[in-house]
Amino acid sequence: MTTSLIGESFVVAIHLSTSSEEANVSSANASTATRQSPTLNSLSGELKGLVAAVGGPVVRNKLRLTAKAWGDVANGETRSLKIHDVRGLSTIESNQFPLLQDIDLSRINLGGNHTDAPAVARALRENDSQTAVNLSHNLLGNSPGDLPAIADALCENWTLTSANLSYNSLGIYPGDALAIADILLENCTLTTINWSNNLLGRNPIDAPVIADALRQNRSLISIAWSNNTLGLNPTDLPAIAAGLSENCTLTSFNLSHNGLGRHSTDAPAIADALRKNRTLTSIDWSENQFGNSPDDALVIANALRENSTLTTLNWSNNLLGRNATDAPAIAHALRDNHTLSWIDLRDNQFSEDEKCMLAELAQETSKTILT
Repeated sequence: MTTSLIGESFVVAIHLSTSSEEANVSSANASTATRQSPTLNSLSGELKGLVAAVGGPVVRNKLRLTAKAWGDVANGETRSLKIHDVRGLSTIESNQFPLLQDIDLSRINLGGNHTDAPAVARALRENDSQTAVNLSHNLLGNSPGDLPAIADALCENWTLTSANLSYNSLGIYPGDALAIADILLENCTLTTINWSNNLLGRNPIDAPVIADALRQNRSLISIAWSNNTLGLNPTDLPAIAAGLSENCTLTSFNLSHNGLGRHSTDAPAIADALRKNRTLTSIDWSENQFGNSPDDALVIANALRENSTLTTLNWSNNLLGRNATDAPAIAHALRDNHTLSWIDLRDNQFSEDEKCMLAELAQETSKTILT
């Protein structure tokens, strides 16, 4: 069941697991709903005070929680917390939720003030039970100290397994890449990190610095690096590929929508990583340009023939089919590769005959080949 505790500034939403009926919370009848709550009114003065301290005036619409459920809220026994305003950070900093695991700080304009990132860092330090933090859709990165402050806290955290930093402005400053590298090097519990829809790759040091940390990381299994500016520099993908070649934990990597393939070194670099990496099972390089050069498809296809771990590959929207050798090279690779079972080749430039050939191959090999 989900309920909300919303103060006058509409700051905090708390998700509870109870046996009570579902809540339908509305701020319009807040005062009426609160007055009509016999369960809340039956609580002791001390418990009412705790509830008020956690969420301010309680907003309820035809909801009757048990005294135990209200006690769980009041005593901080909630595991999922959504902050609706930067002012709500104080509820985490004060460590009112000792069992908190999932913190959602998305879409609250974090980074609009130079004090925001340090406040987030303090909150992450104060809570030693959280496993997931969502910082997406904010303004982090507009100030040079934003990500370094948060990174320092993440480096000291030993419980977090998932961090979402997507849809911010990371990458404007060179220090952002260094901060991400620090997280990858120092945090040994993170398994999933998402920094999609940022500007990482804008600075020449971004890819090499993060790649070196990726080479040494021993906990991450999934990275989302889509829709950044990786690929601007000819050294970007070779550096990332070198890091992938030595990484021994990553199973999923999203590099979509980065402009990769524009340099002659890009396809050989990703091919080398496919040959050497022994853990990746899923990779997404859709909406790039691996197909722009006459040799791209052939070089990558030859590497796929030798790869024995990939099961899914998204190669859609990459200019494939511009060269007569593209479809035959990919088909040959799919016949020889015995682990790859799903490949997306849609939104390329294959002819109808080539699509039919790939469809027949899908039936022959029992693979899913989308064209």
